[in-house]
Amino acid sequence: MRAAVVVLLASGCTLGDEMGAIEALQTLSEVNRSSQGEQATQDVVEISTDFTIGEALADTARAIGDFWETQVPCTTVTVEGATTTIDYGTLEDTCVYNGRTYAGVNTVTVGSTDPGALEVVHTWDGFTNGDVAVDGGATGTWDGLDASRTGVTDHTLTTTADPD
Repeated sequence: MRAAVVVLLASGCTLGDEMGAIEALQTLSEVNRSSQGEQATQDVVEISTDFTIGEALADTARAIGDFWETQVPCTTVTVEGATTTIDYGTLEDTCVYNGRTYAGVNTVTVGSTDPGALEVVHTWDGFTNGDVAVDGGATGTWDGLDASRTGVTDHTLTTTADPD
C-alpha cells in the first residue's frame, strides 16, 4: 500500500472522499502497466544513442544498422537514408538480445545529428518481449546548448502474458 500512497501523493491526490482504496489500486495498476511499455523498449532505444554527434544522418543510420547486424544476427536490418529498420521476426524465431527475446519491428529515424539539436525517432510495429506488445513511437531529443535530454512517447501497450 506504501507504493499506492507515493503515487497518490506525487499526483496530488489524497485518500479520502474523492478517491477510495479501490480507485487508488486501479490508479497504481495503470501506472505500472504504462511503465511496462517503456521497459520493453528501453534496450533498443539505448542502442540508437551509440553514435558520434555531428555525423551525417545516413552514416548514423548505417552505424545503428551495423550494430544490430553484428551484435544481434537474428535480426533483419535494412537502412534507407536516415532510417534503420530492425525486424526481430516472431517470438518463435527466438531473437534474443541482452537476455530478452524480442519480436516485431523497430524503425529508427535519425532526424538530426546537429550538436545543438539531436533527434532520433523510434517507431514500433508489433514489437514485443513476450510480456507486452508495443505499437507507436518515441522521440528522443538532446539539446547541446543546455545539455538536456527529452523523451516523448506515444504508444499503445497490450499485455500479452498472463499476470503472476
